[in-house]
Amino acid sequence: MLYDFAHVKYQFGGELMEFGEKLRILRERRGMTLNELAKLTGYATHSPLSLFENGKRKPTLDFVYKVAEVFGVSFDLLLNDNLELESEQG
Repeated sequence: MLYDFAHVKYQFGGELMEFGEKLRILRERRGMTLNELAKLTGYATHSPLSLFENGKRKPTLDFVYKVAEVFGVSFDLLLNDNLELESEQG
């Protein structure tokens, strides 16, 4: 089965969000640039990540797995629209 992750909605704080928006929140919470995340996920440049965040490109399952590892969240949390990101503390 193929999944269109760019158009899957995720819930965060009572609001539905696309994968790219969720990715941006996780990255910004860490104070991480697109270039830094690109290096950690195996990309030479930030361009593909920018496309993911803007919903213009679909991420691979491998990329979603790497994002889960980098941010210490479960794969399910990233892909399951019934699970929410916890609100940022403090």
